[in-house]
Amino acid sequence: MKFRRWSGLALLGSVAAFACDAGGGGDDVPPPPAKGGSANGGSATGGVNPTGGRPSFAGSAGAGDEGGDTGTGGSNSAGTGATGGLPIPIGGAAPTGVHIPNVAPEQTGEVFVGDPVEGFVVSHSHYYAVGPTLTDFFWLGVVVNDGDETKCTLTVSVGIEAPGSAAVKFAGPVVAPMYRFEGLTNTVYCLAPGETGVAVAQPFEVTPQFAAEDITAVTYGVSGEKAGDIIPADWVELRSVMIQSEGLKSRVAGDLVKLSAAAVSGIAAVVFPKNEDGAPLAYYRLRDPRTSAPSGSLWHFQTPFYGGSFQEAFVFYEHGTPGAP
Repeated sequence: MKFRRWSGLALLGSVAAFACDAGGGGDDVPPPPAKGGSANGGSATGGVNPTGGRPSFAGSAGAGDEGGDTGTGGSNSAGTGATGGLPIPIGGAAPTGVHIPNVAPEQTGEVFVGDPVEGFVVSHSHYYAVGPTLTDFFWLGVVVNDGDETKCTLTVSVGIEAPGSAAVKFAGPVVAPMYRFEGLTNTVYCLAPGETGVAVAQPFEVTPQFAAEDITAVTYGVSGEKAGDIIPADWVELRSVMIQSEGLKSRVAGDLVKLSAAAVSGIAAVVFPKNEDGAPLAYYRLRDPRTSAPSGSLWHFQTPFYGGSFQEAFVFYEHGTPGAP
C-alpha cells in the first residue's frame, strides 16, 4: 500500500451538520464512468490539509477506529436551521453518474433560499445520481471566499439545464470550517476570505430528467449571514491526514485529536475525494464511535477504498457543542 502525506497550513476545517455515518473499513466504491472537467472562476487549493490554519503533523496510518456505513441520501431535520430550512443530505454517496462535462458554473446571484452574498465563487462542480428519487441526486461544488468579508451558514442555489428539458433547481449547505462565538460554546460554519468549502446540494422540486453528459448550463448564487464576533473553534484538531493507495483504489485516513477538557460529542470527519481537475468526486462522513473522549485522545479515521485512484481530497471535521469540563 502506498501512502501520500501532506503537512502545512490548513485549507479545511469543520463541517455543517450532516446526519448519518459514512465510510468504514475497506469497502470498494465504484468510480464515475467519465472524468470531469474543470470549471472557471477560481481554483481550489490542492492536497489534503488540516483545519483552522494549524500545522499538520505527519504520522503513520494505523488501524485505529473506523467509521460507520456508507450512506446514500435523505434529510436531517435537526440541521435545517443552518441551511435556510432545506434538508441536509445524509452520509456519503458513491457517484454512479458522470461529471458535468466542461461546463463552467456561471454566477447569476439568484438564490432560492436566504439572502444573497457577494464575493463567493464556485470553481469546480460534479453532478451525479445514486438512484431515481429526489434525494438520490447530488451536486457538489467547490466554494471559495474570494471577497473580503467572512460569511456564515452558507447555502448554494444551483440551476442545471439541458436541451429539451426544464431546468432543475438544487440547493444545499456549504461544508465549511467550524467557528465559535467568542466567549461562548455556540458554533457556526463560516468561510473567511481565502477559505474554501464544498457545497452539497440536492433538487428540491422535481428530479432531473436529463443525463449529466447532456448538461449545457450551470448557474448559481450563494446566500449566507454576517459572521458576528467569531473565532476559530479550537476543541478538536485534524492531524496526520494522508491518502493511501492500493492498486487503482484510494482512500483518505487521518486523526482527530480532542484538545479541550470539556465534554465534546458528535466528533466526525467529512471527506471529499477530488479528481485531477479539482472537482469533488463523492463525500463520506465518518463518526467517532466514542460517546466521550478525554482531552488529548486521538481518533483515527479512514474512508472506504474508492474504486478509482485520486491524489487529493478536501477534509473537514465537525463536533457538537461542548459541555462543562
